[in-house]
Amino acid sequence: MIPRTMVRPVWVMASAAAMLLSGCATDQPRQLPPAAQAAPADTPVERMLVSTDKFSKDQNGNGFYDTFMCVVYLFAPDQSAIPMHSPGRMTFELNDEENYTIARWSVSEDALARIAGVYSGLPGYFLSLNIADVGDDRIISKRAELTCTFYPADGGPSVRASPVPVQQVGPISAGSLRR
Repeated sequence: MIPRTMVRPVWVMASAAAMLLSGCATDQPRQLPPAAQAAPADTPVERMLVSTDKFSKDQNGNGFYDTFMCVVYLFAPDQSAIPMHSPGRMTFELNDEENYTIARWSVSEDALARIAGVYSGLPGYFLSLNIADVGDDRIISKRAELTCTFYPADGGPSVRASPVPVQQVGPISAGSLRR
């Protein structure tokens, strides 16, 4: 005999199992959302989103993080949730907690066109930024923020993204500081 206190939990679990096993079936093909449409060529950029990965690398092996990946998405003014590609150029700045500029990168219009692609199903720009390519990667700071500014090719107003943290900069270990 099942104790009275267990009847309800057993009944609930049996009901849930029956619903899961029954599933749902339909004769109709699954309806997919419409494919994203590209923005017209003259669509202005009003906002942008920059994201960095969580793990930086020490490409040159000197004990200091120097390379990280980022992706940039540009958006039209219509509040569309779908980003777009747009001709122009970008600058990136990596600043420490005291707002000192650690590194600055410039991406020309031609280079930006070459890195345009689709990432996570959305049109964007995927870059690998290396501090050692533009300066000294042997920095003491362990915290930094990346900012990005987009300059449209048509001379329209520039757009600046909100700063995003770069998770790993500076020495990999305390031993790196003694070199």
